[in-house]
Order: sequence, then structure tokens, then C-alpha cells
Amino acid sequence: MRVSFIILLFLAIGNLALAQTPGLKKFDLNKVGSSYPLYLTPFNAANGGKICFFADEGIGDGFELYTCDGVNQPVLVLDLNPLAGSAVEQYSNRPTIVLNNKLYFTGNSGTTGPEIYVFNGATMPTLVQDIVTGSEGSDPDDYVALNGVLYFCARNSNIGYELWSYDPVAATPANQLTDINPGPDSSVNGNLTVFNNKIYFTADSGIGNNELFEFDPVFANTSLLADIKAGPAGSWPQNLTVINGKMYFSAADSAGRELWVYDGTNNPARITDAVRGFRDGIPSRSETIIASMNGKIYFNAKDSNDNNYYLFTYDETTGNYGLAPKIKTTGSQDPLWITPYGGKLYFSAYNQATGYELWSYDTTDGAKQVMDLCTGTNSSDPKELTVIGNDLYFRAQECGGVGTELFKFNYTEVSVKNVSFAGDIRVFPNPASEYVNLSFKGKKQETLHIVFTDQAGKKVNECNISSDMPAITINIKSWVPGMYYYTAYNKDGVKYMMGKLVKN
Repeated sequence: MRVSFIILLFLAIGNLALAQTPGLKKFDLNKVGSSYPLYLTPFNAANGGKICFFADEGIGDGFELYTCDGVNQPVLVLDLNPLAGSAVEQYSNRPTIVLNNKLYFTGNSGTTGPEIYVFNGATMPTLVQDIVTGSEGSDPDDYVALNGVLYFCARNSNIGYELWSYDPVAATPANQLTDINPGPDSSVNGNLTVFNNKIYFTADSGIGNNELFEFDPVFANTSLLADIKAGPAGSWPQNLTVINGKMYFSAADSAGRELWVYDGTNNPARITDAVRGFRDGIPSRSETIIASMNGKIYFNAKDSNDNNYYLFTYDETTGNYGLAPKIKTTGSQDPLWITPYGGKLYFSAYNQATGYELWSYDTTDGAKQVMDLCTGTNSSDPKELTVIGNDLYFRAQECGGVGTELFKFNYTEVSVKNVSFAGDIRVFPNPASEYVNLSFKGKKQETLHIVFTDQAGKKVNECNISSDMPAITINIKSWVPGMYYYTAYNKDGVKYMMGKLVKN
């Protein structure tokens, strides 16, 4: 009886935290424990979007594939492994990817071992290929896609982990592309990233020198890009992130682990020496610690003054880097899962008073804590921040320690005030491919400032329109296909409303 009362108390505290956070919704698959959603993946985002993930409902079926439309409770797609437990390993790197509106993922039916499966969103998932026959499996992981072809790591007992490819159109068997370290020992250590029409990854040639390698699909050629840290230790490149036509990553040399950049032509160059001497300026974390907003690079780095990690910024034009303005005054530390969303950066960060919680940052307001799901010093520890349209999904600990569940946050329910707004703003046609028309009809004479941004928050167009003006035509031919947002401000800068535009 006492145990039941404690559980109910925890649930009540958690529900109170939800009620106090506008725009937040929880999807609770396991009422008395953790469903612990893993590998959050946007699926069919062009048509409103769902999110796919693996979770444990707590009924003995282990981690299985679910979909969620953001409104209703998540739906189990298939109990792929009904006898032996989970269909997916909990500690994989990147075992899912969407290609041509299909979800490819690493699954285990209990008889094949971990192999590649495909889900089209309508029918049941099917096995793509049993690369290593029997129950052992090839453990495919770290999926990326280039020119319609899947690239991934996979292994068998004879060659260890190497680079493979699979062409869904040709539907021929998967092809082993490399054997950098001949024999049963693995060479490929993950971090697969597409850049400059090539595949980049961390690998070891057999002497412990984990460095950055590249694979050119045109010539089927694999080569060492750079020996950043000579000798057997290796630089262990991580966090490979493509921004504005360059590839940023963290790597360790004589200055410790720092931020590096590769432009596709010249040798990789070290950008930072945040903590001088052979000490890490960049944390050795697998979470997202590098992102961009409004033309600048943001990353997690150490401030040598107090030995804590904060949000830093790097200006590609000037080459200058340093603490992001106003970030340090918040006391937030160790920003992880840095994700552009709604014109700001959102991330998980630590504060002595609240633990790890969800924060946001922009250059106007600095860093602000968005919510405190676990009040006090307990952490909700948000992870896997994933954007679909106007929504930000993440995994977090429920208040009171009941479990870790899926959450969805919508910033428009918090930031849009609709102050004294009486009118109609239309953007049409929508979707559009070349031109859109913008019109504003109001009950009073008023001029609005309209700002269009992409999903990273970068401004792509802005204009003024009055209620007595005819419709304005905007040329969007040069915009990259995808989702965009438009925001209306009055003459005082008050945000009236938001909407979204799809560019075909």
C-alpha cells in the first residue's frame, strides 16, 4: 500500500511539472518504469511527420519499434523478437536511417541475429539481408546515405568491423568495401559522415592509430585523410558535423582534444586551443556538441578560467572563437545535444541548482532554462533532441524517478503571444516551388514585419507588409527544398504569430 502511494505521489509531482511547462507533452509507455525511448528518427517529415523509435513497454517484450504522430500514444509496429527479448541493442551508435521514405534499421528477430530490416510505414518490417547467417548477426551500425545507397559498419568473425554498402534500387547483396586492418580484428570505429560526395569515418589500420579515413564511391578507393596525431595512439576523430560546406570535428593532438575543420581540399586544421597544454578543450562525448545558428558555429568547450565546459562560438569569417555572449552568467555547464530549433539553440545543460535540464540560447537573451522536469537538484537529463516541423522531441527522466519517457515540446505555444492581433496572414500556394504570395488583411491599419527562417533558424527572407497593400510575391527558387517558418512582428517587435511553408 505504501509503495503504491509513493508511486502515485511521484506521478502527481511529474504531472505538476508538465502542467507548469507550456507546450510540453509526455508519452508514457511504461507507467511504473522506464520505456527508455532510443534512436529517435524523423519519419515521413514532409507529410506532417512521425517519429520512429525503439522502446520497452515493460511487458517483457524488450525494446521494439514504435511510431508516434505527436498527438496520440505511440503505436507498436511489430514485436520483431517475441521470444528472446529486444529487437535492438540498447548501446548501438546509429542503427536507424530514413532513405526514400523507408526506415532502415538494425533488428534482431531472435534467429538472424542483428541484421538490416526495412519499414515502409504501412506494412510490417522485413529482413533486407542476413549478412552473417545464423544467430550471430553482422551488427550493422552507423548508417549514412549517399546518392541513394546505404553505407554502414558491419562485421563477421573473419574480418571484424568494416565499411559496407547496400543499394536498395539494385537490391543486390550488401557489399564489403574495406578491409583496412586485414584479419579478424576490426578497423572501422564508426562516426560515418557524408561530406563532399565521400564517406568519412574513424578507423585503425592495425597499429592503434585511429585516424580519419575517407572512401570515394566513384573510384571505390579508401585512404587515410590525415595522420593528425602520429604514432600508435591516434587522434580518435569524433563528432563529425558538416556545416556550410565544411566538416567540423573534434580530435586530439599535442594540444589535447580540440575543434578541427576540413574544407574538402586542404589538410584538416585545428581551430581551437581552448585549454593550453596537453589538456582537452573539447569534451570526449558522443552526443551532439557541434551545431550552427545564423552563420556561426557553436560548440561545447572548456573555459580555462574555471575548468568547466560552456557553449562557445566560432566565426568562420574572422576566425575568432570564444564563450558565447551571456552564456556564462547562467551557470549552465556542459551543453550536450546542441540542436537548432525555432530560431534558437536548444540543449541539455547542467546547473548546480537544477541538474541536467533543457536550455535554450540566442544572442539576444543569452541562455535560459526552458523547463525543470525534476525539480531541485535531480536531473531529467534530456537526450536525443530531435526536430520534426514545429516540435522538439527528446528522451528525459520523469520527475520522481518513475522512469525515462518520450517528450514533445512546441515552442510556438510558449513564445507566440498573439497580442491585440486581429487579422489574417496568408502565405500561398503552400507547398510551393518557385514563388509564394504573402497577404495581410487586418481590421485596423497596421504594418507587420515578416521574417522567413529555415529549420536551423537562419533568416532566408524578410519584408514589411501593410493591411492596405495587395499581396506580395516572394521568389523562393533558390531555397533548398524542405520546411521553413514565417513569423510576424508588429511595429514594437511583439511576435504576433507563426506559420510554416513547405518548399518543394
